[in-house]
Amino acid sequence: MSDMKDPLLVAPLPCSRADSLARKFCEHSNAENSLPALIVCWPSSRVNKYQSLLYRNAAKFGYAVEGIGKLDDLKEIYWPGPVIFHAHWFGQLSKSADSEVVFRQNIDDAFELILEFQQRTACKMVWTAHNLLPHNSAFPETDIELRRRIIERFDLVHFMDKSHPALLENLIGERPTHTLFAPHPHYGPAHADQISREEARDALGFDPSSTILLFFGSIRPYKRLEDLIAAFRKARAESHPELRLAIAGFPSDAAYVDEILTLISEDPAIRFVSQKIADEKVQLYFRAADTVVLPYAGNQLNSGAAMLALTFGCPVIAPDEPAFSALTDYGVSTYDRNEVHSLSAALVGVSPSLQTANKGFKNKFDPDAVSDLFLAGIDQLISSTAN
Repeated sequence: MSDMKDPLLVAPLPCSRADSLARKFCEHSNAENSLPALIVCWPSSRVNKYQSLLYRNAAKFGYAVEGIGKLDDLKEIYWPGPVIFHAHWFGQLSKSADSEVVFRQNIDDAFELILEFQQRTACKMVWTAHNLLPHNSAFPETDIELRRRIIERFDLVHFMDKSHPALLENLIGERPTHTLFAPHPHYGPAHADQISREEARDALGFDPSSTILLFFGSIRPYKRLEDLIAAFRKARAESHPELRLAIAGFPSDAAYVDEILTLISEDPAIRFVSQKIADEKVQLYFRAADTVVLPYAGNQLNSGAAMLALTFGCPVIAPDEPAFSALTDYGVSTYDRNEVHSLSAALVGVSPSLQTANKGFKNKFDPDAVSDLFLAGIDQLISSTAN
């Protein structure tokens, strides 16, 4: 069983936003701190466990956490103590736009809601820089302008590595004045992990003697699965006939899923599981695999999929992008994405993996330590403005 503490979980019974906030206020009030602070998380995501890990120790620091799905929900937030508005991804503003004009209007509307909320609550605003630009950005220039606007308006930018501010500055020409560094936590507390390699392969129906490559994550075009499939077939045909490929993840883009299904049609060496993988079954795929392969296109500053693989002690092959190059000390091998055959050459070198716990990785990215580091930075933000 997971020991995950999820501060974003909704109340067990249906209740209004006001009831939810009143309950949280009472739970976090005490004699020393009669006015607890509130972190408003947007957009709240329970599919990726990152947010729950980041806010893991919120109660210890005297913070309540309220997740919202859309910015219009800010109109329902009333809180008598300090408030932090914590933005993660702005991608929904472009996802709903069929033109750059509509995207720009969405941005203006979003900032109107955010600034109205700031004026009403005197909230402090924090942005976590997950990526340089949204994946498959349809309007990159406007996305760059959006990032400049965030930096100008927000009080603090949270990065997961000290190399990231310079990368963002190279892209948008501006560097945030106030920054907080707290790395991506590992996923240890979020997923069960008690099954053996043999049990995992038996449960999934994999040959015990095969060498299994795994792609795990949402099925979206920027993941470049067509590159992985081509490289896999080349490596298998030339020198590695025992290679097998498992692709497992949520079908986020239906058209792209159809494209991949056509590409792998009637190939017995490839298993495609296009669905949300239940939390308790995540361990099956990583314990069965010898190596995880993530052939993404650029713009990633961080990779939850790589962190998840390393949590299970599974080696990773990925392009030499910042999200992966920063993890080469912990089991990530990189290849040159600009070289045509570099991925297939990397796959030729894959051998059966003896997965082992990496104490250095577990210590550096410990979820409790990361949560403490992040929340201490929020404490500093609040206290600096209160004095």
